[in-house]
Amino acid sequence: MAELIAEGMIPLYRQVADRIQSDIINASDDPSRPIPSELMLQQRYGVSRITVRKAVVELVKEGSLTKIQGKGTFISRNKTVYPFDHGQGFTYSCQLRGVVPSTRVLNLDYVIPTEEDRLFFQLKEKEKVLMIQRLRLGDDKPCILETLFFPMTFSSLCEESLDVSLYSLLKEKYHIQPVKGHKWIEICKVTPFEAQMMQAQPGDAMLLMHEMVTDQFKKPLHTSKMIFSPSFRYYM
Repeated sequence: MAELIAEGMIPLYRQVADRIQSDIINASDDPSRPIPSELMLQQRYGVSRITVRKAVVELVKEGSLTKIQGKGTFISRNKTVYPFDHGQGFTYSCQLRGVVPSTRVLNLDYVIPTEEDRLFFQLKEKEKVLMIQRLRLGDDKPCILETLFFPMTFSSLCEESLDVSLYSLLKEKYHIQPVKGHKWIEICKVTPFEAQMMQAQPGDAMLLMHEMVTDQFKKPLHTSKMIFSPSFRYYM
C-alpha cells in the first residue's frame, strides 16, 4: 500500500480520507458499528488529530460517513459515486468507494470541433478531432454519458479497447498524465437519445459539465462533455 505523502500534490487530509474509505468503509460488513475513534485513526495512519478530523469531516460532507450525536460516526448506507477525484477519473473513484465501474462505447467518429475546442487545440479551420462517446456505469446503473474530443495525434485510440479507464490507458501506453482541468457546469434538458441512455425521460433536467484538460507537458489533451445521472450523488 502506498505511503501517505505529506508534501504531495494531494492534501494529506484527502489522502487519509481516501485511505479511510478504502481500508474501513469499503471493507466493513457491518455498517451498524461506528468507525474507529479519531485517536485510533491518528495512530493507525501516523498523522495529527487535526488531519484525521478534517478527513472525517470531508467524508461526512461527501456522504460516505454519517455523524450521530452522542453515538459516533457511522458508515452511510447509501453509496455515493464521485466521478472525478484528483484527476484520477471515474474508474478510480468507483473502485475507491466499492462501486463496480463499467463502460459501454457508444460511438467513435472524426468530427469538426466547436470553435471553442478548435482554439483550445490550436487547430486550423475544418481540422477534425477524434470523438469518443461512452456510457459510464456504476453497479450497472447509468452514471455519466461522456463525450470526449481528442486531437488527431491520438487517433490511434480508435484501435484500443475503450471500455477501460482512458486515463490509465493514456498513462501506461502513451505516458501521458492528465494534470489540469478547467471545468464549468450548467443544467441541461436531455435529448431523446440522452434520455434513453440515462434511463430518463426526454426533457428531464440533468447536470452537464464541460471540461478542458491539459497534460503534464501543459499541452491540450482533451475536452469533454459529461451528463450526470441524478440517481447518484456527486462531490467535486
